[in-house]
Amino acid sequence: LAIMGGYALAKFRFPGRKAVFAVIIGSISVPGIALAVPQFLLFAKLGLTNTPWAMIIPSLISPFGLYLMWIFSDQAVPTELLEAARVDGASEFRTFWQISLPLLAPGIVTTALFTIVATWNNYFLPLIM
Repeated sequence: LAIMGGYALAKFRFPGRKAVFAVIIGSISVPGIALAVPQFLLFAKLGLTNTPWAMIIPSLISPFGLYLMWIFSDQAVPTELLEAARVDGASEFRTFWQISLPLLAPGIVTTALFTIVATWNNYFLPLIM
């Protein structure tokens, strides 16, 4: 999710982009422990406590990973290359999968490692879930 979101925020201009940036920076500044009790209450209402999904779902969303991929996508994927692909008739989906994704490989690995280490070192959330 962070890869696609970061790419979209870096390469497409749309209204509300600055608001999204403010939300991402704000969510990075909130420690994960502060969100543990609200997450537990939410998952308890959904009936997902004491299941593996209680750890998988919060791990899928990484504000830091989104920010990292946003910055990396902006620098690693040249806009001229995307424009050339569009002129040649490639769709946005094909442009992302066949042109941008190989260029984003170092950022993807870095984001994955940060997310895996953060999830592995998160002892409190599995304890309360």
